[in-house]
Amino acid sequence: MCSTFLAIPIIIFVLNIALLVWVARDAKARGMDSAVLWMILVMFTSVIGLLIYIFSRPQGNLIRCANCGNNRLQASVKCPHCGSA
Repeated sequence: MCSTFLAIPIIIFVLNIALLVWVARDAKARGMDSAVLWMILVMFTSVIGLLIYIFSRPQGNLIRCANCGNNRLQASVKCPHCGSA
């Protein structure tokens, strides 16, 4: 019974870390300069911050960059990772 009480906070902590990593990677892939600020917002406000991020991020399809292989917005002129066109 005691292990159940310990497992739940650990699972919540791991899910929060995974969410923060996703926000940072998604913001960078969409060419947003403030990925760290979005992570901080989501970290302190949880679901509300995540909703704000989802509705305010640039919308569009993500494609793979032919040069570096990272995801970027299809409509972006340059890749935010390597700078290639």
